[in-house]
Amino acid sequence: TTDLEIAITLEVEAKVQNPAIVCVPVFLFAEVAKKMPAGNIFITIEQAKPNNLTVKSGDCVFEIPVISVSDFPIIDTSGLDNSLEIEISE
Repeated sequence: TTDLEIAITLEVEAKVQNPAIVCVPVFLFAEVAKKMPAGNIFITIEQAKPNNLTVKSGDCVFEIPVISVSDFPIIDTSGLDNSLEIEISE
């Protein structure tokens, strides 16, 4: 997430079949993630709906509008000396 002054990135392990790059509204995505049941979560962008991210787990299905990466500037992190790492255990 970014407010164009502060950027937060997150890396997670995932099985990716068709890579894509999009920007997702972080607060909406966080609310959807809170409502997901435990277990596998499937995140897809379907060709029929290229402007929506579909998030599925169990019987829960949510669609989140995505934003083109071209609408955001590239954030150069190479010169940053302030970082914080948080380890999350299962």
